[in-house]
Amino acid sequence: MMPHRTNSVGVFFNANGERRSEFQSCCGEMFSQLTMTEHVEAAAAALGKRPVDLLVLDLNGYEQLSELAGVGALIRGRAGAPVLVLCAYEHSAWLPELMTYGQFDYRICPVLNDELQQAVEQALCS
Repeated sequence: MMPHRTNSVGVFFNANGERRSEFQSCCGEMFSQLTMTEHVEAAAAALGKRPVDLLVLDLNGYEQLSELAGVGALIRGRAGAPVLVLCAYEHSAWLPELMTYGQFDYRICPVLNDELQQAVEQALCS
């Protein structure tokens, strides 16, 4: 059974509408409020509006880290607050570069729904 978090606020970032829908259906019930964003600027704005318990950065679908300008600033801006990065196996070399901006949990994709739910739950509890 999926844990239900009644007081958790989350922000999910990925430009692909299908990826956002998949996350919403898999993990949406784990949050009392989940904001889906398709641009780094929108994610930054959502983070600035209210305290956010978990920022999920889904890097799947991007071919170059340069396409993700601003992702490091999002991680740095969290100042140690929970961040979960989802990264395709073929781009796992991006992770050490992103780690220079701050700490985060990550999962290499593809990831099964129950694994993703477990990762979100762990990040929310940290």
